[in-house]
Amino acid sequence: MRLNSAAMKIAGGTPVIEAALNVGYVSPFQFSREFKRLYGQSPKQWRDRQQHGQFVV
Repeated sequence: MRLNSAAMKIAGGTPVIEAALNVGYVSPFQFSREFKRLYGQSPKQWRDRQQHGQFVV
């Protein structure tokens, strides 16, 4: 649930670290690791694909 909220924030233009902190993560490393486990790519890779119209949620 937190990762989904963060993903939507990232897609909306919020910086990755800010999105992670906003949903309760205190470690950017832990956030990135869990994000990659769920989405199969890093938060930055996911953001780039969202911005180029390759929406995957």
